[in-house]
Amino acid sequence: MSKKSAKRFKKAGYPINFIGGGSKGIAKLIRKRIKIRRSVDTPFILGHTPLTTAPKHLNQLRSAFERGGLVGILDASPGDITALYASVGLEIEAEPDMPDVEFFGLKREPDGIRQITCYAPAQVYLLSEERAHINADGSVKISEVEIGTERIYPSKSWSKARALALIEQIGEIHHNILLPDMCVAGEENNIMSLAEAFKDQRMYPIGVLDFKKRTLTNYFQISSFAYACYSENDHSDWYYVYQIGQFSPSNGFFSNGRRQRLWYADNYKMNAWPTDFPRNDLVSLIQSSPNTTTGARTATSSVSYSISGSVSYSDKGGQGSVSGGMSISNSLSISIPDLSVYNKSVDQINNAHWEFVIPKVTGKDDGCLNDLNPVVAIAHNTFQPQNQWIWRADANTRGKGKAFRISSSFAVELVNTYIGRCNIFGCNCDVNHQKYNPYPEGAVSTFSVPFPPKARKEP
Repeated sequence: MSKKSAKRFKKAGYPINFIGGGSKGIAKLIRKRIKIRRSVDTPFILGHTPLTTAPKHLNQLRSAFERGGLVGILDASPGDITALYASVGLEIEAEPDMPDVEFFGLKREPDGIRQITCYAPAQVYLLSEERAHINADGSVKISEVEIGTERIYPSKSWSKARALALIEQIGEIHHNILLPDMCVAGEENNIMSLAEAFKDQRMYPIGVLDFKKRTLTNYFQISSFAYACYSENDHSDWYYVYQIGQFSPSNGFFSNGRRQRLWYADNYKMNAWPTDFPRNDLVSLIQSSPNTTTGARTATSSVSYSISGSVSYSDKGGQGSVSGGMSISNSLSISIPDLSVYNKSVDQINNAHWEFVIPKVTGKDDGCLNDLNPVVAIAHNTFQPQNQWIWRADANTRGKGKAFRISSSFAVELVNTYIGRCNIFGCNCDVNHQKYNPYPEGAVSTFSVPFPPKARKEP
């Protein structure tokens, strides 16, 4: 949403076509802050009202979806999400063990269907003075207890701020179309130009506290574009996935004088694998990019592959086919100042895996070493990785369910760097690093891509 549209949306009282509940959770907070408007040009949101118990709303919801509006459910359970899929005609089921989410939405866009998942914030962790207080003598008292063992619940003011942030995100999603960056000019039969995209957008809010125990919230987002086609030659399915990250720890970054830098990022990890066929050669990784790149300011993310013969695909609700083969090709440049890219794909047979490493803060070599150098800009500003890969799936993979499921994980490591013990002259101080992993095992999510249609046989 443009700044002008965002201002108009806010001035109008955040108009939303809000139906049903709103008695608890994020739905209650949002219900108090929106202006209910029955309009074809507003998001259609169910406030914790299961679709199974609200059949009268189904026609309204389906109509809003077909018009290209955002439809969704607040405080959504896996059952709610499956019901929302069914209500708009998608034969997809949510993962039964996925956690409830603050918001789940669907939107039909010109180039495909977009789904949006907003997770509840990662638990806010208490940064106690015992762990991060600089004493009068310049030393820092840090306990050996790992960050995250002391927890507090978000304050009411922070919860209200989260509700407003989510309302604005809903408005932005409703008014904007999510499009991939494409560089496919001059190529005929490119999958990105012909096939319908299935778009999955995940939002992960992560909170930390400053020394006054105010909550600082960072937002990390991953958008995936999945394209599918079917090869008549060998009866295989092909999946091209293009994934963009928008990672920004800037809201939670702060300094404590010259001797402490808190909650900058030093590591991002992104991994993806075929949910039903992990470590299985029935699904093979054909290409992945970007390649490992170190000591450069830019990296290239590029794939190029041709599938010969007759190929079929979904296109905007229908079916298309080409007889002369299909190409999967895209090439982009990524800015990576002060950052190293490591492509670790196929370390689990058929996964697409990257790690992005940023150098930690070092001590300032001024003859004494009792001060810290600045944090490199990419560590506390927005970083946008762009990963691409191609999977070939054997014909036997169609035996499970009605869609090809893709699991994806995301992890970020935030760091508190501080000057520690010094010698008796106050020099040669230790530079210590304390790590905070909001998702130690990675935040894992799964989305489903409908199987591509097989070529129609001539009568």
